[in-house]
Amino acid sequence: RTLIVKGACLLVSILLVGSIATEFRWELQLSADMQSHGLLNVTAVSGRVDLLAPSGSVPNHTGWDRSADANTPMLINTTGATAPENLTQPKELRMSGKQKQAAQRTDRVDQMLQAAKTGSGKEEATPAQRMAQPTKASGRNAMTPLISLIANMSDFTWVHWVKGTNNLPMTREMQAILFLHQNPMNCLDKRFLIWKMFNSGLGNDLHILSWALAAAMNMGRILAVDTVSIMGNDWKYARGLTPNTPDYYFLPLTNCTMAEIKKTRPIGGLHFPGQTSRFKYGAELLAGFERYGATWWRAQATRYFVRQRRWWIEHLQGINANLTEPIPDPLPRNVISIHVRHSDKKKEMDLLPLSYYMATAEKIRAIRPQVTSIFLSSEDGTVIKAADKFPHWKFFTVPEARQNLNHEGFIQRFGGFRLMEISMMNLYFHMQCDYFVGTRMSNWCRLIDELRLTGDKFDCPMIWLNGAASTGNI
Repeated sequence: RTLIVKGACLLVSILLVGSIATEFRWELQLSADMQSHGLLNVTAVSGRVDLLAPSGSVPNHTGWDRSADANTPMLINTTGATAPENLTQPKELRMSGKQKQAAQRTDRVDQMLQAAKTGSGKEEATPAQRMAQPTKASGRNAMTPLISLIANMSDFTWVHWVKGTNNLPMTREMQAILFLHQNPMNCLDKRFLIWKMFNSGLGNDLHILSWALAAAMNMGRILAVDTVSIMGNDWKYARGLTPNTPDYYFLPLTNCTMAEIKKTRPIGGLHFPGQTSRFKYGAELLAGFERYGATWWRAQATRYFVRQRRWWIEHLQGINANLTEPIPDPLPRNVISIHVRHSDKKKEMDLLPLSYYMATAEKIRAIRPQVTSIFLSSEDGTVIKAADKFPHWKFFTVPEARQNLNHEGFIQRFGGFRLMEISMMNLYFHMQCDYFVGTRMSNWCRLIDELRLTGDKFDCPMIWLNGAASTGNI
């Protein structure tokens, strides 16, 4: 009996020591991931970019100059607006339990970072010199050189598509990691995952693309988008355009050309070698950053995807300027952003009338009487008409032919380019609002929230209706 008790005690000790050692090794590997916000050397951006207003016709961009987009500012949140005074939410409310634990470890890991830097006595290499050093690209370890590089950076102003400082933790660092991973100095010695767009709703397409990006990086591969969708045709939002991928509207996902990629024996398809069960169920996250949750990762991925081209920004600005009643740009302060999702979403959730959203707006107004305006969007024209029932509110809307069509029906009638115009104009103004009310069951509402979280609106109040809680994983 004594031997059994001693053996049990020894086994418990071994397991405890092993657990502590595993946790310590894991934190060492993720030390750069856990830098506190105080390490950032970021200057807040203020003022808006004045852009030209071209004609409303579809531009002919059969050939595009990448250098012209090198310093393109983001259309989203160019106003540099900050959260309303005395109405910020504690960041802890936006975190899951694991995220809170991670935040509590920040100081300790930061000390580890500083200790690792002490006594090196070496002149710091430039980013280009560090990227030129050969590294092994094998799964999770492929991220280590980039994480080490970012840990030694103090100037992230080159990450120009992130505005302000009121963003999710680690936003600028992760954007730098994504850019450096996706844009290597030499494409021919890299490995690739070629992804076919699903041709679903725009929000859903970008969310699925975020899984693909995580899967590619977890395998030590660079993500590229195929010119053929999973349906065997063009990506419907760029149908008949060149390129017929998201690269038509947004800065390239990677600087590697398809000709270079095909020389490297890439993998691809709906089911590809190395695919994890997490990917199958739509929960693929970047290895080593799982503690931040799905919302954090999707917000980082979509922020990188939606880096809009200069000509596209100018085009959207021109559409608004040529309206009979242009929407104020920037919007005034204290505007509530509301998107009412209807149409085919009735297959997945109970559709809510505008009155439900307005009841929430009234609660916000009871706390902040100066809130008197709403930016409203919906594919359902009856929702816009219902706004007449609330004459004590001022509404801003993007004029469009709202026929309560789903994305496929709208594209068949008006074209994918027109849908992108309307969608991105709405998104632009949603980003400027100081409050947000939406339904978490909608991919489009979640996309709005994610881009606000990385668009200098992290602490701005938001309320979900008819969906999952706003904290933790989706």
